[in-house]
Amino acid sequence: MKNKENIATAVKALLDECVKKMHNLYKEEEITDFYIQFNPSDNSLRIVDDEETVLATANIGGQNSEDENEAEDINTKMLKPLIQDELTKLNEAKAFDDVNVFHPFSFVLEDEDETMHDLLIVDDANLIIDDELLKGLDDDLDSFIEKLLSE
Repeated sequence: MKNKENIATAVKALLDECVKKMHNLYKEEEITDFYIQFNPSDNSLRIVDDEETVLATANIGGQNSEDENEAEDINTKMLKPLIQDELTKLNEAKAFDDVNVFHPFSFVLEDEDETMHDLLIVDDANLIIDDELLKGLDDDLDSFIEKLLSE
C-alpha cells in the first residue's frame, strides 16, 4: 500500500502548483471549472480547466500499480478526502479570492471512468465542500413547490 503521507505531500504540491498557475494564466476573467483527473495506470493526477489546459501534474504512486483494486482504493479511499482537505485549506487561506475566474467555480475529481465527484464549489457567498450536501435537493425543492402551489 502506498504511503498516505507521501500521497498527501504530492497532493499538496500539486494544488500549490495549480494555484500559482491559476494566478498567472487567467489575466481576464474566465468562465471555467477545474478537473482533477486520476489515472490509475500510472498513479498520476493532473488538473485541467474546461479548455483542457493542464495546470499541474503529479505522480502520486512512484511505480505503476499492477493491482487495479489498489489503484481504485487510492482513488476512492484516499484521494478524495485528501484533496478536499487541501482545497478547503487553500480556500480558507483565500488562495482563490484574487484568481480571475468567474464565481462560482468548482474542483471536480474524475477517475478513469470519468466518474465525477464534486470536491469544492467556490462562490462569493457560499462554499460547498461535498456533493453529499446536494443529494436529494431536487426532490426537496419539488415537494416544496408542490406544497406551495397547492395552497
